[in-house]
Amino acid sequence: MAAPMARHSYRGFLSLRRIVAVSLHASTSSRNNGVCLRDVLRETTSSARHASQLVNKFGWIEDQAPVFGVSGDNITILRHPSEYCNTLKSLARNCKSRMVLTSLYLGTGKHETELVRAIRDALRDSPSLEVTILLDCIRGSRGQHNSRTMLTPLLQEFPDRINVALYHTPDLRGALKRLVPERFNEVIGVSHMKVFIFDDTIMTSGANLSNDYFENRQDRYIRIDASPHLVSFYEALVKTVCRFSFCLSGDDSLTVDSTFGIHPYEGDEEEFKMRAKELVNSVISPDRWRSSSSNNSARDHIGGLGNKSDISDSTVQDERNSADTDVISNIPPSQRVSHSEKSFNRESQKSSAIRGSEVKRLNDPKRKMHDTERTNVDTLISGGGSEVKRLIDTWISPLVQMGPLGITVDQSVTSRLLEDTDEGSRLHLASGYFNLTEQYKRILLRTKATCEILAASPQVNGFYGASGISGYIPDSYTYIAKRFYKSVCKRNLQDRIHLHEYYRDGWTFHAKGLWYYLPGFSLPSLSLIGSPNFGHRSVSRDLESQLVVMTTNENLQKQLHQEQLDLYSRAVTIDEETYRKPDRIVPLWAKIVTLLGHNFY
Repeated sequence: MAAPMARHSYRGFLSLRRIVAVSLHASTSSRNNGVCLRDVLRETTSSARHASQLVNKFGWIEDQAPVFGVSGDNITILRHPSEYCNTLKSLARNCKSRMVLTSLYLGTGKHETELVRAIRDALRDSPSLEVTILLDCIRGSRGQHNSRTMLTPLLQEFPDRINVALYHTPDLRGALKRLVPERFNEVIGVSHMKVFIFDDTIMTSGANLSNDYFENRQDRYIRIDASPHLVSFYEALVKTVCRFSFCLSGDDSLTVDSTFGIHPYEGDEEEFKMRAKELVNSVISPDRWRSSSSNNSARDHIGGLGNKSDISDSTVQDERNSADTDVISNIPPSQRVSHSEKSFNRESQKSSAIRGSEVKRLNDPKRKMHDTERTNVDTLISGGGSEVKRLIDTWISPLVQMGPLGITVDQSVTSRLLEDTDEGSRLHLASGYFNLTEQYKRILLRTKATCEILAASPQVNGFYGASGISGYIPDSYTYIAKRFYKSVCKRNLQDRIHLHEYYRDGWTFHAKGLWYYLPGFSLPSLSLIGSPNFGHRSVSRDLESQLVVMTTNENLQKQLHQEQLDLYSRAVTIDEETYRKPDRIVPLWAKIVTLLGHNFY
């Protein structure tokens, strides 16, 4: 269970730079404040040095995507599918004001029925609760009993308090839509994001809302409490995608949102994509979520540490419920997405800002601390035992990839993270479907880091044993992995790049993401967690999102590290003998199909 909820979160690397400058300086002046100050700042100083490395290495991210600061004590890494399932149901049942769920689809089994029941109970118990659900139209409409039929009873009972939207890719249209059969039409493109919001708590994962993912399909799951700004970002993003998606009615009919007005596969394709892109970009722009206290980047500022905020729980709630025309100015008042930007901006304007040119002066151990700076440190110390625990030590950046709309933030950030590495750093990269883009392959083959790549063995691939042509999909992934392994061997990189295959009897493997270990650190400082698989579909065809989690919080680092160890402990390392086994022989026709159609995987 996460630590008690803090009242608010800070945005950007501004707070990180405050910790670096002030805590390092304060440690040199601890003799003037007695043993208590030394004890409190000992861990903070160590974290500040680590934070300084994060700033130097990853500070560029805030130019690509928003960055939100939180306490790592409010973050929990879930390990097991049942934990994921039970947490979703518990949070849904106790939700009071806002609930936002987005997934590829909602299954029709026992656990999914219980989740829907939990949503219904919450709606009945909390009259102010509003629910938004975004699913993929193609996947969510498959079969007679499907995601739509699971949700229509809620729409009938609470027509004014629940909105169900179904995204349909604009790339599936015309003859392609008429000729490609069900299931296969999903390869053209889907909404693949997995984000779950309950009041000011957010969870993200690579797992769908379906029975296998709740029982024996291994994935990754992260829960973040007390993060209203991050929650408001995703609430705005999901509701924006809902605008250019179908609206589901209680009678199971689909209509186009009247505020958007363009049919996804019958309307003008270019106009649809252009307008949808404009809407999404208006939400994900870093400037929309950055402090307005200065026109310069947060990287150029260092201010006080530990200033108490006057943002109360009620203030966050009140401002979240008010319309914010700055985020999406062209959304009608009834559909505007709200967040607590204004209260944070007021607080940011109160904070002192010191230009980057004065960093050396702040960190000079011979310089006497000014009274105003000492006050900031005293505020940190005197704030009570819980105040120190609420230090911002973790920075989260939401990445969005929507290839059909030309939005490539996730691809840009991921590429630079993989490429801009130092000797001695380690990358652990996992994908349930190993089909790296050519760009990612080239980067991994030339990056300086040691790379440990984890993929599914054929037996735990989700398509293993499937009927028809789907049953040969694991062969395609085997062939793709074998070709990459040959590239590694051809360049004599076997000492730096290692391939591993996950196997667990009776389970399937769906985990994806990155654990980034800086040189000299035994625990990860950064992780990517979310829906992308680093493949062609993730980059070009689907709607994707994942979080960059950067942290100096040792407990969170240990959670991430243990997560990585747990997954890799069930893996075997690939070598030349692996691909000589009879069950790894790929039919010629499967090789040809793979080469021709790998962009759809």
